[in-house]
Amino acid sequence: MFGEKKKTTQEVKWIVTFADLITLLFCFFVYLSLFNKPQVDLKTGFFVNEETTKSLTGRLPENVVSALDSMKGEFFEIRGPFEARLEKLIGQKNTSLYKTPILIESIAEGKVDESAGVMKVELIINEKVEADLRIPLFFAGNARRGPVDPELCTEDGLTSNPEEIQEFDYITGTEVAMIPEGEQISFFPICLINDELYEEPEEIMVQIGKLRGDVERGNFVTRSIYIQDDEPMPSVSFEIERRDIFKGISNVTASISPISGVRTEIPLRVAGTAKENMDFQFREGATIMIFPYTEKGTVELEIIQDDIPMYATRTLVVQMDDDSIRGAEVGGISRQINTIIGAQEMKDCSGINRFLREN
Repeated sequence: MFGEKKKTTQEVKWIVTFADLITLLFCFFVYLSLFNKPQVDLKTGFFVNEETTKSLTGRLPENVVSALDSMKGEFFEIRGPFEARLEKLIGQKNTSLYKTPILIESIAEGKVDESAGVMKVELIINEKVEADLRIPLFFAGNARRGPVDPELCTEDGLTSNPEEIQEFDYITGTEVAMIPEGEQISFFPICLINDELYEEPEEIMVQIGKLRGDVERGNFVTRSIYIQDDEPMPSVSFEIERRDIFKGISNVTASISPISGVRTEIPLRVAGTAKENMDFQFREGATIMIFPYTEKGTVELEIIQDDIPMYATRTLVVQMDDDSIRGAEVGGISRQINTIIGAQEMKDCSGINRFLREN
């Protein structure tokens, strides 16, 4: 009888212990739920390239990084197929362990043509919201942002194209996006301004700001979008094709057409009978710079003529280095022929002797 009592006591203790365990587990998951808030991300694509594997080398196991080679060059528009492909390559366990750094390093740069007019940037939350969620937005990058104007910039693009916004690359209709109650996806428009100027790709960096309430920022809160210019490259040309020059300073000037939004560099080559540093020299280098939104650029050419006799001539051919020009292509006049006219009075025969020897 005493043995039976003892057995009953042990069973009661076991039942109480199991109930406590259930309670503890419940409390633990409630505790975790306090920290696992819904997360907001910017929708982005994923693309594995050489930079991706290079940045992950040393941070992740070698076999995981090497497995990514088969994904190089393949673009994934959304996260789901990318993760599914990872699971096939590195297994479910490795995917759960390493997917976050792989995803972050594989974020694809967004691209949009300037002529597209508008780009819709999507926001995603991993759980439906119970009330309208306001998401502050920040913008950076080298693209020039104009004023915030919800009437001018709509989801269909610009409602008009006034002259005062032509100096900018884009404008927005808001700085606070909204995910409506019960939804998981929303978007906001970025309106592009086609200024008809040749420009290099310009970056719009979009970032989700600090969130309030029972939501938090996810892993993908920053996205770079590059505006791709679609105007033809401008051409550069010397203003003067042939001229006579004398002792002193002469300008070598090139013009650009149409005006460009990027800095243009035109390296120069020389030929002819004139000798550099003896008959002439470029005072500040032999490269013409044409700065953005300007029509022309100039370098100074100093004619030395220390011992060139009067009426003696030298030929100086200044030519654009076609293969080294940046920001433009060669236009009509790429060679300028300069005839240096001697103006030195002869006090002896040294000057004329040199002239006769070299010619």
